[in-house]
Amino acid sequence: MTKETFNDCLLKIRTGDKHATEAIYNEYYEKFKFTAMFILHSESLSEDAASFALCKIFENAVSNKILSVEYPSSYMYKTIRNTAFDILKAERKFVSLDDVKEPFVSIENKILNRVSVRDAIAKLPPTDFRIVEMFYLYRFKIKDIVKELELPEGTVKWRLKQCRKKLRKYLKEK
Repeated sequence: MTKETFNDCLLKIRTGDKHATEAIYNEYYEKFKFTAMFILHSESLSEDAASFALCKIFENAVSNKILSVEYPSSYMYKTIRNTAFDILKAERKFVSLDDVKEPFVSIENKILNRVSVRDAIAKLPPTDFRIVEMFYLYRFKIKDIVKELELPEGTVKWRLKQCRKKLRKYLKEK
């Protein structure tokens, strides 16, 4: 869905146009479920996340919290990602010590390693961050990233390679 079409749908949603709501739903519901599945690993929770995310978007459109969006795909994926993480947090609120099979030291090391990787990724420029996020978190194929970001395939591959180098260097320094 193009930026213009998306923003036109938001405007129509504010006026109560059900066809605009349906257009956004049809465009993004399955993509939302697919994205949420990588985070939640549960079909029913992924369906909930997709529904909750779309409801948030529709509520924000009606209440004029979002008037227009510069990058609709980014906005939509951030919305589903955040919604899925909210559900994940709620689901993992309580962890039984019986479920922990490794010693606490190794769990602490894993957490520190994840924090280091997140810090390193956060230092990437916005476009590189999006490429890394789409490739590793959302498991997009190169051709899908090319299509989504409207960049040449060689540029996307080169940036991924450069990002890996930057991340390795940063993590070695840590």
